[in-house]
Amino acid sequence: MNDKQFTTIFLGVMGVLTIIFFVIFFIAQIIVPETNVADEFTNNAVVSRIEPVGKLNYSDANEQEAKTTGNLVKVDLYKNGEEVYNAVCQSCHTSGILNSPKFGDKVAWKERLSKGKEKLYANAINGIGAMPAKGGRSDLPDNLIEMSVDYIIQSAE
Repeated sequence: MNDKQFTTIFLGVMGVLTIIFFVIFFIAQIIVPETNVADEFTNNAVVSRIEPVGKLNYSDANEQEAKTTGNLVKVDLYKNGEEVYNAVCQSCHTSGILNSPKFGDKVAWKERLSKGKEKLYANAINGIGAMPAKGGRSDLPDNLIEMSVDYIIQSAE
């Protein structure tokens, strides 16, 4: 078989396969019409199914609005320094993550206490090093943060 015969046979087979492809394609289009019509209702239904259950709001705008209507009931989540420590501080200060002084470590806390309690309060409220301000809970009032610092200091005395 020479090159001319091979090329003729190859192109013939490719032509037959192309015709078969298009015939099957058109039959499939006739039998199964396209049903992927995207409408706004379907898109909205998908969005409503995947959106989060709740949303965090860190602004005081809603609080101010609720105060005017009288519907706001302010609840204190924590009552003392131990509760704040257990909820916020213990995640780092129990294990000493990122060189945070461990709860009950007398040497580490004595060194920090030498700078004064006010400095410790300021560091806890404003953050220092890898520790975020208020341990990442900016919604907590300063007095609760100070109470948690006092609780940690008492553990090291």
